[in-house]
Amino acid sequence: MNRSLTIVLLMIIFSLTIFISVLTMLNRDISRDEGFYLSSASLLSQGKLPYRDYMFSQMPLMPLMLWCNQAILGQSLYTGRIMVVFFLILIHIFLFWYAYRRTTHLPTAFILLILSSTTVMYLDWCTIVKNYAPALFFCWLGWNLLLDTCVPDLSSRGNITRAFWTGFFLSMAINVRLIFFPCALVGLGVILFSRCRNRLQLLWSYFIGAVPPSLPLLILLILDFERTVFFVNGLFLRLREQVSVPGPGSRTEIMLSFLGWPQSIMLIFLMSYSWFIFWSRRSNQPIWPGQNPENSSFIRREFVLNNLMLFLLFFCNCLPKPIHLEYFTVIIPWLLLSGQLGIMSILKTKGKFFKIMLGLLVGSHFLFTIPRITEWTQVARSSDWQSSYRLRNLDRVAEILHRQTEEGAVILSMWPGYAYEAHRNVLYRWEMGVFNQAFLPYFSQEEAKKYHMAYNYNLPEIVREHKVDAVVCGIDAPLIDRRYLRSVQLPRYIIGDTEIFLVPDGTNSPQSN
Repeated sequence: MNRSLTIVLLMIIFSLTIFISVLTMLNRDISRDEGFYLSSASLLSQGKLPYRDYMFSQMPLMPLMLWCNQAILGQSLYTGRIMVVFFLILIHIFLFWYAYRRTTHLPTAFILLILSSTTVMYLDWCTIVKNYAPALFFCWLGWNLLLDTCVPDLSSRGNITRAFWTGFFLSMAINVRLIFFPCALVGLGVILFSRCRNRLQLLWSYFIGAVPPSLPLLILLILDFERTVFFVNGLFLRLREQVSVPGPGSRTEIMLSFLGWPQSIMLIFLMSYSWFIFWSRRSNQPIWPGQNPENSSFIRREFVLNNLMLFLLFFCNCLPKPIHLEYFTVIIPWLLLSGQLGIMSILKTKGKFFKIMLGLLVGSHFLFTIPRITEWTQVARSSDWQSSYRLRNLDRVAEILHRQTEEGAVILSMWPGYAYEAHRNVLYRWEMGVFNQAFLPYFSQEEAKKYHMAYNYNLPEIVREHKVDAVVCGIDAPLIDRRYLRSVQLPRYIIGDTEIFLVPDGTNSPQSN
């Protein structure tokens, strides 16, 4: 391919990738989870620690990253989203680089980049403040280094260095999202069964690399072992044992909805064709014409390992209870890679008909993205800011809270993001908002008290004793008794379907509950 044409195509596709991601980030509706991630970052900046000082149900590295991002870019939901989208764009770029490095075939790398950047699940869940994009990038980077580590012809020094960074980045992924822990075990197995003669050195380097990202968790374990273990794993086990309804649908329904999603069907088709190519070639036969036989052997091992990771992550994300469709976002890179052999085979060995069919598949994959992009664009252009889930609604609520309350004011809401956006404090035991209420039925009062849950929610008492400066009834507002707040005739502001009630003479003490 002509060098100038290659550069132009790269610029166009990367520009389109960035445009789609940023457009979605700026217009995507608010998610419940964004509130407690951002709230945790704000509490860290106040010197409070997750698990020990407040409730937090995820691994500790994401709040730490958001805190650092907040210190650089400022405290806002938008800056949090910028950080997440930055990792999403890195995932796209790294996938392109990985595919080209493995195949040295630009058209294959271009197609994988287009499929990656137009995947709707990325746009839905990796453009808002959640831990999928950072965890995916770290795991993806560590996994690539792991495959390089176990190529026999690398030097011992190179192997050891790569093994260190493999352990480092896989540990980063785990400390952002625990579901990637099995990936580290797979990495351990790959090193143990590799052909490298210095396996013991590789293992030591792998374990040493895993230590730095785990330091925040280790410190929290030392400071408060019981609560840290509970929030890292015990809460998951408790909910798995006691929750009777597994989320918005049964586990089978959620799995089938992912497998039956049109873009999934296309990617699974490419994966199936790749498996056909894999089995139809003998072990000593190149997978495509002109391929180095030694490289072919490596591509085969890598293909098997990538598919092993794909099925392992799919299985692990079926274990939580409740289960949600968004969990399967983490398998998308490996699903894309599993189709790499099929794409390469069609482009290198098949006739015009197969290439036209591949083009139609890629085009259809992109077409399924257009309705989602159109949806967010229409939301941005419309005057519909009435819904509490709209970003413009949040901007107005935060502006009023900032103007009508003093610094250090305490806010009660089922979504703690309101306090974060207004640079105010969240009422103690309400740092996870609606999730405090969702978890409460599965714990005794003593347990709830120990684990920082709002075990004694009494709105009249909270208002009467001035434990808060404002109550925001917006996201998940039905869980707050608006009728009582209206009956006591508190000063009120209405922004669409969001109501702000000001409580005069608040105590400004986030620990007063």
